[in-house]
Amino acid sequence: MDVNPDPLPDTLTLRPSVAVTWLYLLIALGAFGYVLWWGLLWGAIKVVLAVFFLIALAGFAAYQAWQLVARREVGLFLQRDHFRLRTALLESRFRWAEVSEFKPFDGSVLFMHQGMPRTLPEYPGFSQHQLSELLNRWRERGMLSCSPGNAALLSASETSARDV
Repeated sequence: MDVNPDPLPDTLTLRPSVAVTWLYLLIALGAFGYVLWWGLLWGAIKVVLAVFFLIALAGFAAYQAWQLVARREVGLFLQRDHFRLRTALLESRFRWAEVSEFKPFDGSVLFMHQGMPRTLPEYPGFSQHQLSELLNRWRERGMLSCSPGNAALLSASETSARDV
């Protein structure tokens, strides 16, 4: 009987909630109403500025919605040696060996990357504690896949960082 000692898949993708898309669209509609009221109240020049602002905001909201719903390219992509965090505007790649332990923090998940604190957004179906545990399991596997000398060095530096 063949038993797989590593129950984690080779890749895993977590997507943000579609409710975020609706939030962006509601913000755009609210801004439209406010800008329209403001423009009508204060005159033609401000109407032109308000329309420009509205087009920019509505365009951004539509782009966010398109990324989240249609293209499905936004999310957290876990792989054996690294993970990628992609938002509608930015994409960041982090090697497992370069990040600290993941911890729940103020409604999100906190980790350190090259001495700088980073946070991850919420994902549907996971509490911040569950997401932290999942990412720590992936991190442990990623550290085991690096060379034994690097894994020992990383473990020693993390232990000394905890003692401080």
